[in-house]
Amino acid sequence: MPTVFVYASLIFLMLLCFSFARQLSPYARNLYDTENVSVAYVVFFVLPLLAMAYTFGIRYNVGADHLNYLNIYLYGYRWRQHELLYVMIMNIFALCKAPYPLFFGFMTLLQASFFFVAFRKEPQLLVWLVLFLFFDGLVGSWNNIIRASIAGCIWIYSIDYIVERKLVSYLICNLIAVG
Repeated sequence: MPTVFVYASLIFLMLLCFSFARQLSPYARNLYDTENVSVAYVVFFVLPLLAMAYTFGIRYNVGADHLNYLNIYLYGYRWRQHELLYVMIMNIFALCKAPYPLFFGFMTLLQASFFFVAFRKEPQLLVWLVLFLFFDGLVGSWNNIIRASIAGCIWIYSIDYIVERKLVSYLICNLIAVG
């Protein structure tokens, strides 16, 4: 029962914040001037991402691969098993002796940031994306296949570059995703 309460509270907070963010978004008002974004918009956009990172950072033994990721974080890795950038980020956290919830929270923050920022120009979709993430089970896969999920979120983010005909930026994002 406590798990249902935690996830329901997270969903409610995200829906509420993204509803406010939608109203405050410069894109919702057809103002494509992203240099004059209000502080309230940033708060309502970032707060749900931080809440999601916190919630998924403190999880334990949730998902099929969580304990594998935890063992790799705590006891080391083999280079050929993982993407180089993932290993670098993991090592930075491990060398700083950061507790593993901080590491998993950061990984969730990366995924959520790339995913939601990709849709910043379509603020009316933010609320629906929250519902899709939780009720379709996509969030569950974020916890089980962390590296592939980050790559997928970066790819979703990079699609804007194709629309804007910025091939170099698109390729750089995809190289980062592969890394």
